[in-house]
Amino acid sequence: MNIEELKQTLEAATPGPWTTAADPSHYDSQSEIYRVEDGEFVASTGGKWGTLEANARLIVAAVNNLPRLLKVVEAAEKALACPAEDEMRMRAQQPLRKALEEMER
Repeated sequence: MNIEELKQTLEAATPGPWTTAADPSHYDSQSEIYRVEDGEFVASTGGKWGTLEANARLIVAAVNNLPRLLKVVEAAEKALACPAEDEMRMRAQQPLRKALEEMER
């Protein structure tokens, strides 16, 4: 998924921020995700016992931090669009360029 697809996916999803809570009615077989603002149910995670809450926390963290990460990516793209003035700066930019190229695949 490239950056533009990530933006579109985030825009189409339930607006955040999200939070997580274990659902005691399911005997630890799932952890649920809710919207912070109004408690709207978003999703539930299921899977191997011991990882349910961690899975839900990961999903919540990704959703809540993705807008900021996309802003960093956009800022990096703009910074790299400026010509490098010297070889040292150009070498310093190479890992960032590579990371951004990988995001676009």
